[in-house]
Amino acid sequence: MNPVWTLRRLSLMSPGEIRWRVRRRAAHRRLERRYQDLAASEKVGQFVRELGFHSPAALSAKFHEHLSTRLWPHDEAEAAKEFGRRFDVKGLVDEAATIVLEGPTVFGHPVRDRNIDWHRDPRTGRRWPRRFCHRIDPNDASVGGIVFTWELNRQLHLYTLAVASLVTGDEKFARVGAEHLASWLDQNPPFVGINWLSPLEMALRAGTWLWFLRLTHQVVPIEPELLARLLYAISLQMNAVAVDRARYSSANNHLLGEAWGLFLVGVCCPLLPGARHWLGLGRDLLAVEAFRQIAPDGVGREQTNRYLAFDFDLLLSAHLLARDNRILIHTGLDRHLEQIADFFRHQMDKNGLLPDIGDNADGRVFGFTDPGDRIYTEVLTSAALLSRRAEFKAGPEPDQKNFWLFGPRAGDELAALPPSLHLARSKLFPDGGYAVLRHHKGDREIVAVVDIGPLGYLSICAHGHADALAVNLSLDGRPMLVDPGTYLYHGGGAWRDYFRSTAAHNTARVDGRDQSVMGGPFLWLRKGQTVLDSFETSAAGDRVQAHHTGLPRGVVHQRTVELDKDRLRLTLTDVFTGRGEHRVELFFHFPPGLRLVAEGSHRFDVQGLPSRAEVDLDPRVEVRTVTGREAPPLGWFSDRFGRKTQTTTLVASVDFVDEASLTTSISRLSSPAAPDNMIRGPRPGDAT
Repeated sequence: MNPVWTLRRLSLMSPGEIRWRVRRRAAHRRLERRYQDLAASEKVGQFVRELGFHSPAALSAKFHEHLSTRLWPHDEAEAAKEFGRRFDVKGLVDEAATIVLEGPTVFGHPVRDRNIDWHRDPRTGRRWPRRFCHRIDPNDASVGGIVFTWELNRQLHLYTLAVASLVTGDEKFARVGAEHLASWLDQNPPFVGINWLSPLEMALRAGTWLWFLRLTHQVVPIEPELLARLLYAISLQMNAVAVDRARYSSANNHLLGEAWGLFLVGVCCPLLPGARHWLGLGRDLLAVEAFRQIAPDGVGREQTNRYLAFDFDLLLSAHLLARDNRILIHTGLDRHLEQIADFFRHQMDKNGLLPDIGDNADGRVFGFTDPGDRIYTEVLTSAALLSRRAEFKAGPEPDQKNFWLFGPRAGDELAALPPSLHLARSKLFPDGGYAVLRHHKGDREIVAVVDIGPLGYLSICAHGHADALAVNLSLDGRPMLVDPGTYLYHGGGAWRDYFRSTAAHNTARVDGRDQSVMGGPFLWLRKGQTVLDSFETSAAGDRVQAHHTGLPRGVVHQRTVELDKDRLRLTLTDVFTGRGEHRVELFFHFPPGLRLVAEGSHRFDVQGLPSRAEVDLDPRVEVRTVTGREAPPLGWFSDRFGRKTQTTTLVASVDFVDEASLTTSISRLSSPAAPDNMIRGPRPGDAT
């Protein structure tokens, strides 16, 4: 482990956190002395007897009796019939058949082996060591990015196999899923290997296992001996989650996921000896963390849209589970979920797209489908079914995730809601720190999301990006100014630093330095502060003004964003004040598929949108476009975790002494867009 990083990390811990981590390190050493004993095969038989059963078969019967009434209390035959009426069964079966023959795909990387090596990084092909879990460094870049291996071990493909088996009645899919469970247990004895290291991964994997068991039981019940082994592993993992759960400066979305796993297992597996404790602990943590990690206006304090959607699924499914089992988590949880959906609704353009603000590892709680960009419309559909509020209705049909969470009648319930007549309007989210300026007129639409919030959550701000005062813009349902995304976490090196740097966002950098100072892949040392100055909205236009104090040498950046609703024009006024000479750079990131056509030295037509758009830069700036530069990185876009592509970034620079004021205007023009064969200018991948 890097000693410099360790010192930096310690500097952001409280004395209480340091004491807790020292105690946990000692507990792990004690566990290491006995973990081989925990792995002994006869322990499973002893476990069954300690639960009060004379055989795994007796345990299996009682377990499934509990699971069928506590997790998803719906009729399987009705669900199978209704699924066939509403969804593409052939596509589902084809996907399941591919998993049977080749294994799952992880972030676009196919495993291509039905005999899965659960310790292998699907991207690099290298293997994590099989030794005591707490002696493995998950940041070891020589193996690869740990997220790829952990994603494989979440086993989300088991959802596909389970649904395919239930809908078609074909035992083959369920049996292959059971084989994957057995091979996982064979390769991952208690506390051996990387898959026993993360409490969050153990919690999410337990959820996958329980859903698989629930949906496949009527088709082909799992062998009692295998079920006993699974329950033994779940019991050990939940005990580990309870004691090693995220705390102090690490208590972010990981803690929510861990609480979800504890609550889920506690409710669904009352036979396990720790179930009552896990249920109570998970419920209490969910009740507290839901309101600690998500602001009253529905904004996630980690400052990332994708993690907020992940948190929403955790809280929604816990809420539904609690409701079905007559358990109260918190009286205000359903309303809090609606606030999250409302935040997404206001950012969403007419094609259901939101800016990719902050970190995004494409994390999912459930594997019913891979939603991609539809993840936010899924959230709105969930909110519509939960609240019966028509403004959340994102479409006439439920997605697969909501079909299974809410049950086979979800489609009818959604259809009963009238079409929404409530268009989202401009809105300030003062607690979380965002201003949304938007206007609709016929098929014309402009949506601008302005970041006026903090860097991130807790002392390390693990998933925040240096994007203060950044503007993300959509025109007529097509992103125009974008957040370039995340690309990689562990092992990302310079790429990890770039995608969360100031230069990778639609904001300003002064003297070549970021707004805040990085200390590691999930660590920020110095955090700039953003302050809202004013927000105004009217029928004629909107205006938000805020300033940021994180820039070097005492420079203050104030940005005013104004939306002229009649002319569909967005104007950015950037004022920089600070003693002495400085150089400022304004960055504007365009997604792949859009191209810039120079119409003079400071005016660009943006080609590739449904309508014409124009960018007018301040006449005093130097202008350059950058596409796919490697060192230092600039001109890149990552639409999914682990994938990047070249795109175009526009950079406007100027030197100033003491003060500078720069004006940029972005207009949606009423004349039609140029046809593709008339588009000129640099294309992604061209030299610039």
